[in-house]
Amino acid sequence: MLPRNPTALLLSRLSTPARDLLLVVRDAAPSVVYAVGGVVRDLALNRPLGDIDLTVETDPVPLAEAAANALGSTRVRRHERFSTASVEYRGTRVDIAMSRAERYATPAALPEVSPAPIAEDLQRRDFTINAIAFDLRDEVGYLDPTGGAADLELGLVRALHPASFVDDPTRLFRACRYAGRLAFEIETSTRTWMQAGLSCTGRLSAARLRNELFAILSEEAPAAAVRLARRDVGGAPRRGSCRGGDGAAALHRRQREGGQRQPVLR
Repeated sequence: MLPRNPTALLLSRLSTPARDLLLVVRDAAPSVVYAVGGVVRDLALNRPLGDIDLTVETDPVPLAEAAANALGSTRVRRHERFSTASVEYRGTRVDIAMSRAERYATPAALPEVSPAPIAEDLQRRDFTINAIAFDLRDEVGYLDPTGGAADLELGLVRALHPASFVDDPTRLFRACRYAGRLAFEIETSTRTWMQAGLSCTGRLSAARLRNELFAILSEEAPAAAVRLARRDVGGAPRRGSCRGGDGAAALHRRQREGGQRQPVLR
């Protein structure tokens, strides 16, 4: 399912400005630049490409500024809370993030972030199909520590750990949105874990809840996502017992203590 020579394939699918921007970012970087998340997923599924998300294991701001200077672009946006930077060039945009770990102090809170290796960054993400990366220099190959390639083959939306929807209840809506968009099924354990997150939706701000609902309604065919949301998420936010949080951090601790290696697919 994962295509060979992904960098060349990605470049062939981009507009000229987007291709120029991506190449300048790659060549200006002092270390490996990874394509991550949705662009890797959609490339593997031969779907239209959306936003281009890149990850580096260093501060992304100097890299974004170097790329902007090389292209004569002045549109660099910095997001210090999450260690990200965006470069805009001729109507296209690339988002560059520093690989990071996330800690949720309480359920549904915005995460506290800290620098971390790319393997740990991938494991703090929402679903396995969004936790695949490849390096733009073709030196490392694919990174797929959670089995996302297999789930693309199976057509499954699978969360990474049982507390995923308690840590971030907006993932309830994203699970339905991705499953509806891709005509995938939500994996059985994930559906069970979603129930644990329902009691935490009441902790979401109105703005975060509204953004997720609007995102569903903005899909090309929102009806499938709405049906899944009715089935697996239900109606109004619930304010029952909401316990847990920081599930991803607990997962990482268990893996480090157990000496688990992160698989690399080439």
